[in-house]
Amino acid sequence: MLRKLLSMQFKELEDPAKYAFRLELERLIDDFVFICMFVGNDFLPHVPHLDIADGSLNLMMTTYKDMLPKMGGYLTDKTSIHLPRLELFFRELSRYEPPYWRRRGDEENEPFLTDLDTYADHYYRIKLGWSTDDLASRRELVADYIKGLYWVLEYYHNGVGSWDWYYPHLYAPLASDLVELATVDASFTEGRPFTPLMQLLSVLPAESGRLLPEPYRELMTEQASPLSEFYPRDFETDLNGKRNDWEAVVKIPFLDEESMV
Repeated sequence: MLRKLLSMQFKELEDPAKYAFRLELERLIDDFVFICMFVGNDFLPHVPHLDIADGSLNLMMTTYKDMLPKMGGYLTDKTSIHLPRLELFFRELSRYEPPYWRRRGDEENEPFLTDLDTYADHYYRIKLGWSTDDLASRRELVADYIKGLYWVLEYYHNGVGSWDWYYPHLYAPLASDLVELATVDASFTEGRPFTPLMQLLSVLPAESGRLLPEPYRELMTEQASPLSEFYPRDFETDLNGKRNDWEAVVKIPFLDEESMV
């Protein structure tokens, strides 16, 4: 069904006068799957102003369709990303970022989010605790996010390419900060997988510790455990512009792999 719908959507653009390259349905499908990552998945948070509930998939597909002739090619080639084209794509999507924050400021009674000169500073300060002049952290966040996109592409096409990679932030960068992407280092180390019990230890909450052998359960529940800080009894959640409780960001620390081994 997806193949048929995408084929129909791009049918009108098969005029060779509009393209300097031949349209290939498989490449269009790969790019569609890729841009769906921007609204979030199991491995990466959503780009802040892109939300399925707000029609962002339609927005991104319309933008992609309009920009494809200008970009001169696809965003991806299996596990590779054409970073200059991706930057152009994010630059176009970022045009919709200020209206989003203006609306969100009204909804959350935060009038300074209607201020186009400060919403970015506010976002990084409130969500990530960074000062206005901490531009180095923003660049690191961008690099980590782009690296995550590469990891997910590799995972979708070929399986796990790195066992020790994870996205080390609760939030994604603003689309307007996804620039100068060609300088991002997207190399990985292979790492090694956790054992099955360690994997369960890393994904289950302490309340589900009864599903594990007692020594592992105690690592989750005993105060003297070297892992106790990773299973806090009390923690905050952040709806972060979402509407349902289950969509909230759960603000708990990331597990430290070295502590687990």
